Amino acid sequence: MNYRSWILTAPFRWETHIIQRRRVPAGTPVGYNQSVITARESILGVVPIGYSDGYPRSLSNRGALVLVGTTPCPVLGIISMNLTIIDLTDAPSDTSIVTLIGPEEPVSPTAVAHRAQTTIPALLAGIDHTIPQLDHRPSGSVCQNRFL
Repeated sequence: MNYRSWILTAPFRWETHIIQRRRVPAGTPVGYNQSVITARESILGVVPIGYSDGYPRSLSNRGALVLVGTTPCPVLGIISMNLTIIDLTDAPSDTSIVTLIGPEEPVSPTAVAHRAQTTIPALLAGIDHTIPQLDHRPSGSVCQNRFL
């Protein structure tokens, strides 16, 4: 079976939160090597996840998207070791939860792996094992797991 035709339907979701928001004028360089210049006045957000956590650096400058609430927001610039910058200009200001990988497009494991030019197993295996995992039980309870 061709792995590119796999669709992961498990209720997997990798979420984080916005730790900083900043309004910047058009023409502002973003990230390492200033690889992106804002085309318009923008609201930039910083999330505390980077390639050391398993978010693929290969997503840098490739049109990667995250979800802020239900709004797709572009990843800007080069993903750093422990931070990622996103464009929040079109996102609701009352939402701070960011979905990096989830069951819906454009953040499905299939979509993210394709954009990162990797496989779904490699993408998911790359997520740092020390990141807390929440297990939502059918009973409604939530159990936090941490693999050390």
